[in-house]
Amino acid sequence: MVYEGFVSPSTLNDDFNNTQFDVKRALRISQQEIKQLISDLGDPNRPLIIDGKKFEGSDKFSTAATLALNNKMESLQNQTTSIISVFSELYKLEKSLTP
Repeated sequence: MVYEGFVSPSTLNDDFNNTQFDVKRALRISQQEIKQLISDLGDPNRPLIIDGKKFEGSDKFSTAATLALNNKMESLQNQTTSIISVFSELYKLEKSLTP
């Protein structure tokens, strides 16, 4: 698609109205990822994989693995907080628009 000047408001309105965001599914995905990380950390026979980096055996508890895990958990926490904020604002907007 090539940009050809100004976009009409009706086109933008149609595009945004057809965009779907499933808040509950996004939260479930974040929760599943956290659950998987905790499960992998507790199982000595499973490698801990964080963003494609594999930590096995005693490497699971190394400084690099700890930093990677802390960073990933903080990222997931921020993502979850953002999703909940979006859900809250959508709920407020929906309540204000309905009689």
